Amino acid sequence: MRRLVFMQEKPVEASELMACINPDGTLTPTAKSVIIALKKKRTPFELAQVTNLPIYRIRSTIRELIKAGLVLETNGKFQITENGLKQG
Repeated sequence: MRRLVFMQEKPVEASELMACINPDGTLTPTAKSVIIALKKKRTPFELAQVTNLPIYRIRSTIRELIKAGLVLETNGKFQITENGLKQG
């Protein structure tokens, strides 16, 4: 069995890895679908309906996208940031 091994310029700490961002810096399909859905401000439940993803997946993806600076929350609704627009 062959495995893909990603080469980094510098070692990456486990705490730096995010499930919503691939090792090459691109968004995962789940993160990309959430970013696309956030072209309009939405609640987590609205995102789950629009993307057909379970609410637990939406919440974890949003947490990571906020940490990455791609999404922000205002009054219980989430929206894409300028950096998020560039990624999406």
